[in-house]
Amino acid sequence: MDSYPEDFYRIDGVISPIMKIAYSLPNRMPAGARSRGNFTHQGYIIKGLEKQNKVDIIVQCDTWDMGIDDNNGQVVAFDRTWSKSLWFKIATNLTWRIQKLFRIPNLNCFTTLARFDALRKPLSSYDLVIERLGKYRASVALTAKSLKKPYILFFIADPIFEEEFRGHPVKGLLKWQARNMILFCLRTADKVVCVSSALQRQLENNYGIPADKITVLPNCVDIHKFRSYPEKRAAIRQKYNIGDNPLIVFVGTFYEWQDIATLVEAFGALHDKIPQARLVLVGDGVTKTKIEDLVLRLGLDKAVSLTGSIPFDEVPYLLSAADVTVAPYKKMKMEFWESPMKLFEYMASGTPLITSSIGQISEIIKNDENGLLVEPGDVCALSLAMEKLINNPTLRSSLSQNARLDVERSFSWEQYVGRLENLVNEVLASHDGKIDHK
Repeated sequence: MDSYPEDFYRIDGVISPIMKIAYSLPNRMPAGARSRGNFTHQGYIIKGLEKQNKVDIIVQCDTWDMGIDDNNGQVVAFDRTWSKSLWFKIATNLTWRIQKLFRIPNLNCFTTLARFDALRKPLSSYDLVIERLGKYRASVALTAKSLKKPYILFFIADPIFEEEFRGHPVKGLLKWQARNMILFCLRTADKVVCVSSALQRQLENNYGIPADKITVLPNCVDIHKFRSYPEKRAAIRQKYNIGDNPLIVFVGTFYEWQDIATLVEAFGALHDKIPQARLVLVGDGVTKTKIEDLVLRLGLDKAVSLTGSIPFDEVPYLLSAADVTVAPYKKMKMEFWESPMKLFEYMASGTPLITSSIGQISEIIKNDENGLLVEPGDVCALSLAMEKLINNPTLRSSLSQNARLDVERSFSWEQYVGRLENLVNEVLASHDGKIDHK
């Protein structure tokens, strides 16, 4: 049996060095996510890259420090040097006193410098730096630039706009600083990865990033986990007290841009026509209380169940046991930028879906071919679409089969990681393909 050093792997008879990747996230991953690699965007990417590379998750430990997330509830902090000195503390305190005197908010400058100090030595041993953008975070980009390391930035959403949409807008100097930090990261990156063409347009129009620097990688689905489970149907329906009644399911986080209120109102109109219909809403979030109140106000509490969060491993079974899945979104003043993972999970589940005609969704879902599209916020159209599917099992079968074929062809995580690896190779080639293994 051939034997190779631990820092090498073999593909098609070719021996290649294992690449060491620093993957920086704005927040720590939940314990176990890295090993399962099956319930977050980050987890899927890390699991895929780790098949041929060594990947370390870099996160902040507290306000000042950075370290490696061991994914078992611990973070091993990196050592800081000059940012722990007396002169740095004096400069920090003096600046903060002046800012408070003139009512200037904390602009995160010293935090960035302290994190830069923590990152500079450890990141020097990595071949590639990948970062998922976070608000007020420029230390990783600053370190990658100073070390001349290949740097790929994931721009999943504009954090300034997200805060505004949630009703907590960033204003004044903080907004100016946040934008400057985002711009610095974008300009430093060798490549910027975003999830939709709408988000690419925002990068080009709002931040002036050239199109040839941007790669669009839509989200994907674990096609092995999300599929049809006919053998689970009876047990799942019994668990949720559905029986043989028509079942409509929503699974997701109750964010502001999820138009669950329209779904509930549309279901109310449907329930008047088909009283045996049932709606199960799975998930939690900031709007859940409002949705619970709406259900009670409409007198739908006997027909609508809000389960809260359920184990991730149960989600594919529930989707497969449904007759209809719905992914409703609100119309926004800015073009919808998301690539919803739930969309691809619904498509893979063997159950037909109804979703909003908005953003990337309209590019992936073709009406009456692999799903049904309705205008966002249109209660009547959504109600009629649910009624249409409930009353037409042949159409349900056709839509779900076509959707499943589409995700198998284009939206599996294996394909996603393959595209990402090609992008990594392109970035390394732009750095002359030289990887300094240390």
